[in-house]
Amino acid sequence: MAKVGRPSKYDRVDLDELYKLCLLGLTTEQLAEYYSVAPSTIKKWQVEHKEFSATIKKGKEEADEKVARSLFQKATGYTTKKTTVKKYPGGESVTEVEVEHPPDTTSIIFWLKNRQPAIWREKKNIEIEGEDESMAKVAELLRKRDSK
Repeated sequence: MAKVGRPSKYDRVDLDELYKLCLLGLTTEQLAEYYSVAPSTIKKWQVEHKEFSATIKKGKEEADEKVARSLFQKATGYTTKKTTVKKYPGGESVTEVEVEHPPDTTSIIFWLKNRQPAIWREKKNIEIEGEDESMAKVAELLRKRDSK
């Protein structure tokens, strides 16, 4: 019995290419656009094709790990080597120096707010004055939420 409907676009998926797209950080929606399918089709392929799902997972995990490592380096500071070549008549001079990259305050703040939110999050205390009982209840709810 012959299959009915359009042929699946999954047959055109190259897993090496998919892996590279995930390393670049493409989202499910962007993958869907790349393959000219709906995001629901990408999710369906992940359920139906184990190798497709595993490739996406591997590529996204490696990309996330690389970004996390870079953020950590930026927050803690790091050293790189820089090579300069100076040419002059009759030769050249090659010099290698270490360049210090000090910790970045914004990266430190981002790291701490996300890793230890109970200590480092920005707390918002809202003070409401007046006799409006409903606003007092809202303020109390907000205080309870922020104290968690």
